[in-house]
Order: sequence, then C-alpha cells, then structure tokens
Amino acid sequence: MTTFENIAEALAARVEPAGFELLGAVNVGAYNATLEPKHAGLRLPELSGARDVVLLIGNTRRLWPLFLDAYATTSIGTDEEPLDDYSRWHLGDAATAVATELERRHAIRYSFEPEPRGVAIHRLAVLSGVAELSPVGLCVHPVNGPWFSMRAAIVFDVEGPPPRTAPPTCSACTTRPCLAAREKMLETCGGRFDRATFLAHWEAWLAMRDACPIGKDARYGDEQIRYHYLKDRSVLDAASRDIEARSRRG
Repeated sequence: MTTFENIAEALAARVEPAGFELLGAVNVGAYNATLEPKHAGLRLPELSGARDVVLLIGNTRRLWPLFLDAYATTSIGTDEEPLDDYSRWHLGDAATAVATELERRHAIRYSFEPEPRGVAIHRLAVLSGVAELSPVGLCVHPVNGPWFSMRAAIVFDVEGPPPRTAPPTCSACTTRPCLAAREKMLETCGGRFDRATFLAHWEAWLAMRDACPIGKDARYGDEQIRYHYLKDRSVLDAASRDIEARSRRG
C-alpha cells in the first residue's frame, strides 16, 4: 500500500539534488478548514477526500548556487522570474514522475501563484510542522530560522497526517527582537506598504529577518538577499558571467 511517507521519500529523492530540501506534510482538509470564505481561491483540491496529503516543499540557501548554474546554462534566464521557473521546472516534473511511478493522482500549487491557484503557504508551513509564525509574520524554522523559502504545495490522493507542531522557536523567545525591528521599519516607511516605498527601504524589512536569533548560520548570502528583495536581474547576470568565465578556464 502506498503511504504518504512513500510519496515523500520518492519526491525528496528527486528534488533534493536541485536544492529543495525542506518538506512537510499534513492532510489537505486540515489546511482547507482554516481558510475564510473570502479566501476560497486558496483552497487546495481534495482529489479523493479531505484526508489527502499535501506536501509542502521548500529550500534553504543551498539552492542558490544550483539555481545560478541553471540560470547560466539553460533557458530559464529568458523568463520574467527565473527562480519561479526553476521551481516549476524541477518540482512540476518531479511531482508528475512520482505520481506516475506510484500510480496516484496529484495537483500542484506554487507559492508565487495568485488566486485562484494560490496557496496560503505560511499557514501550510505551520500546520505541517515546518515552522512557527513569528510576531512579525515571518515563518521561523527550528534550524534555519527565517532563512528559508517555501515554493510549492503538492497534493496526492493518499491519506495524510494530522496537523503537527514545529519545535518551539518564536514561542520560546523571550526577547522578541523582531518586534523592535518592525517598529523601526514602520517608522522608516512612514506606515506605507506600496512597492516604491518597499524598494526604497528594503533594508529596514531585511532587518526584521536579521533580528531573529535563530538560524544565523543559515543566512542567505548578500547576492541572494539582494535578488530576493529587489528582483535585481543584474545579480543573476553577473553570477552567470562568472560561471561562464570559470567554465572557459576549465
């Protein structure tokens, strides 16, 4: 009999080499039950019923050099958001392959998709025991702290587990330095949250993540941070030129 553990193991074997090393699981009904009617577009499909498993897939900083190599050597560099395309490329193919191999149905939603194909990815991270939610709205992993990303939710028609709780991070924090960082960010931004204000003061937003005492060793590199916050393609292009130069040298 195929179990969600079988599926998770098979999926991890296919996506970990591409840098997607974080995985959580919960039954899809538990997730859907938390959504308000106004967010019905964020519901995940129940392929055989509410007990179907949904697997949350995420990554740490280990993905970055793998992604840069793909950017330099494949066609994803032509897309508007290459990192999203990298996720679709690997996770979509892997999910289809696992579903075919184990003869199960599946459906995939990406964290960057808008409604009606989106997913409340932070909520799913909490329900699947991957992270706790911080007072400033960041998901905090017990090892990586706030330095990880959530890419996709994949439903398979196999029974999934009930909600689980992540090891305590924010709930055990007594100092909560992120709150002071948020107050400074709000003051810096004048309470405005439009894109132009964010781009002008993105380092104040970054300071909330940097304030977390957990996962300091997992912090993204400066280039990765700049790309995530600013979507600055020049970061990717410069890295691509470096990769090509090293390849020519041999």
